[in-house]
Amino acid sequence: MHKQGYSEMKAGRRINDMAKIVASILVLLSLTFTFGCSSSTQQTTTNPGTTTTPPTSSGTFQAMANLGQTVYTSKCATCHGANGQGGTGPAVWGSGFVPGQYVGTTLFALNAQAMLNFISSSMPLTAPGTLSHTDSVNVLCYLLIQESEVSPSTVFNESQLSTIVIK
Repeated sequence: MHKQGYSEMKAGRRINDMAKIVASILVLLSLTFTFGCSSSTQQTTTNPGTTTTPPTSSGTFQAMANLGQTVYTSKCATCHGANGQGGTGPAVWGSGFVPGQYVGTTLFALNAQAMLNFISSSMPLTAPGTLSHTDSVNVLCYLLIQESEVSPSTVFNESQLSTIVIK
């Protein structure tokens, strides 16, 4: 009986060890697929019929905003208005725009990175999180130019978004 309990315990350890090995292999495979199969110029498909190129730091805010205007018109204007004035959704630029009202931050604390995070995770309201990262960045650039938060000729650099305070 004692020997049988020891054998069962030993078998349980082997199963546990095998499960750890399988889990490790799965993690390695997912990391290899995630990082090994991507490139900075690879196109991504967000929705059937929609293909975008990931943002780069070599374009200007205006160049990205031009792309963002197309996305805004097709995905955002229905709720936020063709001129950002609001409708069923709040205003996103102009006199009716109140920075921070969407993210629950104080009015002076909202920055472009927080706005990008919100757009990426919560918009459009009817299908949250379905915009590609590229489309979210381009829409953000469009909104920043509409609100005169950045100079259109400034070179876009995503790592600097947290320094752009939305007023």
